Amino acid sequence: MENKYKQSSLWKHIDGSVFEDIQNIDLSSFRKPGSLNNRLASWDPYDKSTYRYYKNILFNLVTAMPKEYFQLYKNIGNASLGAPVSVKVNGQEMNLDYVFSIQEMLFCFEPLSSVETICEIGAGFGRLCHSVLKNFKKIKKYTIVDLPSCLLLSRKYLREVLSEDEYNKIEFISNLEADTLRDAEFFINVDSFAEMETDVVKNYISLVDKMGSYFYSRNTVCKYHPSMIGLEEFDKNQYESAISLGLCKKFVDIFDSQELDLARKDYLNLYQPSVSWRLLKTEVSYPWQYYQHALYTKD
Repeated sequence: MENKYKQSSLWKHIDGSVFEDIQNIDLSSFRKPGSLNNRLASWDPYDKSTYRYYKNILFNLVTAMPKEYFQLYKNIGNASLGAPVSVKVNGQEMNLDYVFSIQEMLFCFEPLSSVETICEIGAGFGRLCHSVLKNFKKIKKYTIVDLPSCLLLSRKYLREVLSEDEYNKIEFISNLEADTLRDAEFFINVDSFAEMETDVVKNYISLVDKMGSYFYSRNTVCKYHPSMIGLEEFDKNQYESAISLGLCKKFVDIFDSQELDLARKDYLNLYQPSVSWRLLKTEVSYPWQYYQHALYTKD
């Protein structure tokens, strides 16, 4: 009679490969990434050939958002240009770039609802500019200061996703001409001060101090070693360059909450433009807890 509890063909294969030397198993290391237990208890932490973890993080992040989040995202319109990896929630296709834009807008809702002029230092392809101009019609001028190569990309992208009237609100300024900026109430920097030379960051913050009324930063609060995330092979020259840049240079275990709390205090002090400014609000920038939202206002 056939055994009604028989082993599946999948587990016959596993028994013959992963478990072939089970008698000699080393209990001190059988749960490491790439080891036997990853076939028993969970997916392997190493997942180099799929989007599984990325999409799961994105999906969980979006499903935890408040209702107003989805309306802001819907107002943006075309957020899928460039074929990003996305998930669908409440009938909307959503990608991580614009998830961050919505987080940033919700965090900065007060200044975005009151100012008419904005300067973003380092806008990438222009996702936040796109999102703000679609959601805050009061904005009259949005200046982007960036490297010439990035300006070429943001010009091309924003011309495609914005109306002519919206696009005409934007002024593009090369980083070397940042001192030509004449008006900006609200300064924004997202994830780029940590990639600039320290003196350059301080020069930008001096510009913020001189001209702005609000300043928003979402940057890393520390440095960390690539081995902390399981990266054993990396470009040593790029690594040495990266750890010398920005304002927050302290090495931290980015998966230790106490170490991160201490690093956040340093971050908030370092990004305060001057004693004339005070911290209006701050919170962790999920899902990466070594990033921090910080909004300052000038007294």
